[in-house]
Amino acid sequence: MGAKQSGSQQTTSTVNTGPWSVQAPYLEAGFSTAQDLYGKNKDNKYYSGETVAPLNDAQNIALDTTIGLGSGVNQGVAAAGRNNVDTLEGKYLDPASNPWLTNTFNSAADAVTRQYQTATAPQTAGAMAGAGRYGSGAYQNQVRGNQLDLGKSLGNLATSIYGGNYQNERGNQMTAAGQAGGINQAQYINPSAALGAGNIRQQQQQNVNNSNMAAYNYNRDQPTNALNTYLSQIQGNYGQSGTTTQSSPIYSNPGSSALGGILGLGSLITPGASGVSALGNIFGKSDRRLKVDIRPIGKSNDGQTLYLYRFLGEPNFQVGLMAQDVELLRPDAVVEIDGVKHVDYARALEAA
Repeated sequence: MGAKQSGSQQTTSTVNTGPWSVQAPYLEAGFSTAQDLYGKNKDNKYYSGETVAPLNDAQNIALDTTIGLGSGVNQGVAAAGRNNVDTLEGKYLDPASNPWLTNTFNSAADAVTRQYQTATAPQTAGAMAGAGRYGSGAYQNQVRGNQLDLGKSLGNLATSIYGGNYQNERGNQMTAAGQAGGINQAQYINPSAALGAGNIRQQQQQNVNNSNMAAYNYNRDQPTNALNTYLSQIQGNYGQSGTTTQSSPIYSNPGSSALGGILGLGSLITPGASGVSALGNIFGKSDRRLKVDIRPIGKSNDGQTLYLYRFLGEPNFQVGLMAQDVELLRPDAVVEIDGVKHVDYARALEAA
């Protein structure tokens, strides 16, 4: 006994889900509070206190000093700088520009000359006179020899003083070259220390400003933050509504009424029972896609689930199997007609 399509029908399902009834008043209170806060907070002003720490006295003094050093003259550092430059340029290598060097040589040369004049020359004259040879050629030779010795002494003295000075000054030049950077930086030591101390004070003031702003922001935002916390704990599905419409074929099923009576709530089918024998190979329209309000109500004796359901477009409830379930256990008891699954109940419920 087959099922035939006798037409089609449209079914409309309306879905309307709303919040839990117990939840609703809390949501209303939260939305109302949010509206009040919006009205109050929309005119909020920016924090009116100090947001950036200004330069403090120590910083201003250090900066002024630094600027002054950059544009003015530090006499001590300037003198050291001039001397350093003179040394680097070799000023003290030249006797003409080094009066101290010339004076040193002159003093030493005077001492050597006086030694010759007061000691060497008189001793030579006295010795020659005692020998009766004063004014002789031997005496003249002795005097010339003494004079040569004086010249050598003065020359050696000049070499020692001027040559030694040259070597010393070359060393001084190298030292001065290494000291030039330090002399330039020395004038900034004290201002830099003052600037560092000022930076510490400014940072502390900025910390105070940040703390004040944080407190201001907390007090300003506290009601909104509290509301957000409140709403996060009561939020959920606030409700939605919609409709769906689908067109489904209508099948005439001669065996459906008989099946509905035999598979009623009062009796469960037993394999091999007379009810099944009486059905023969009756195919019932059992496709889950054609059914609504489906609820499991029990098991058949062979363990298959029996359902209470309505066919689309029909008001009456019926009891039966789902073709998709039977197909898993007894695929030979399911046939598909025009895209709709039907169950051979006799075969589906007979002993395996």
